[in-house]
Amino acid sequence: MNKLINLLISFLIAIDFIFAKDFRFSKVKTIPDFSFVSGVLTGLDILEQLDFSPLQGKTVALLCNQTAVNRKGEHILDILAVENIKVQSIFSPEFGLFGDGNDRMKLNTEGKNIEPTTGAVIYDLFGEFVYPTDESLAGVDLILIDIQDTGVRYSTFITTITKIFETASQKNIPVLILDYPNPLRGDIVDGPVVRPEYQSFEGYHLVPVRHGLTVGEFLIMVNEMGWAKDLARVNLTVVPMANWKRNYWFSQTELPWIQPAPDIHTLKTLFAYSGMALLKGTILNIGHGTEKPYLRLGAPWISGKHVLEKLQLLKLDGVH
Repeated sequence: MNKLINLLISFLIAIDFIFAKDFRFSKVKTIPDFSFVSGVLTGLDILEQLDFSPLQGKTVALLCNQTAVNRKGEHILDILAVENIKVQSIFSPEFGLFGDGNDRMKLNTEGKNIEPTTGAVIYDLFGEFVYPTDESLAGVDLILIDIQDTGVRYSTFITTITKIFETASQKNIPVLILDYPNPLRGDIVDGPVVRPEYQSFEGYHLVPVRHGLTVGEFLIMVNEMGWAKDLARVNLTVVPMANWKRNYWFSQTELPWIQPAPDIHTLKTLFAYSGMALLKGTILNIGHGTEKPYLRLGAPWISGKHVLEKLQLLKLDGVH
């Protein structure tokens, strides 16, 4: 119990760093006032308003997936191609760049995955590699991160970005992060903290299940607290959002919903995922293969009648 309390205290201290806005290794880019605009502007939307000035004249390595879209639904790869920003390498996280069978990806004669819009080489940072390779970063001036996280501890995107931090620190390559909302609100922190002996790619940082942080906030915390391996820090800049409020669910942002992972089709499903995915550690099926993943569970040997009786006896708050 004492260990868990200490972990929670450490997390709260880290949260203080986020809201202090006085950082040693990180900075948040100053942006104009967009309060006259309806809806939330993501970091990508802000970057567009800045005419991509942080990227001009630079060779970029980019981590993104299908969620990297602006408020009009345009993908960052299409936008950067129009802006003539040189993207040399693309890092794909868990589940790939666009998903299996997407016609944007093709195999060239050398056996390397090429993204056809930019001509950049795609490097898998979840299966084939964990860290960016020397080849992927050769000649790169800046690493750009543009991805919508789930707001839930056991999605692996933040872990992959932390691994990028560790390599970028060694090679002294700056990192620019485009911020996105926490889809499950930014004013709710809930669930247990992962215990150090059970750290994994799905529980790399010692935070609660629902951490309440945006992508940029979480990674400032990682950078300032030295949570990367060997206390690695990077020259980190976050392009913030505009008009986002901490009590917003994603549905209140007026941004297009792009499912962040397979089977998380809706915001309701993501909310259920934050708790139900814990049952992946059991021999139960949590709805995969059905039309309602994470919204149901079962197994061939379960008696629904007896499970219902047990649940009613437990009188669990919020369980119906």
